Amino acid sequence: MNEVKLSRSVRGENKFQRDLKVLFIGLVILTVFFYWLLGIMKRYPRTFSEVVSWKLLVTFL
Repeated sequence: MNEVKLSRSVRGENKFQRDLKVLFIGLVILTVFFYWLLGIMKRYPRTFSEVVSWKLLVTFL
């Protein structure tokens, strides 16, 4: 019985670590994307709104 409980807890920890890894990767991607958008905004202030509206359309479609 103890061995079964041990394997379950280890499996749960591995799943938790995997979820944390996925969350971390997602945060990194979001941060990079945010800085990329900021760079576009600084370079092309006029076309930035067009780019954002286009990206929002693509995201929602």
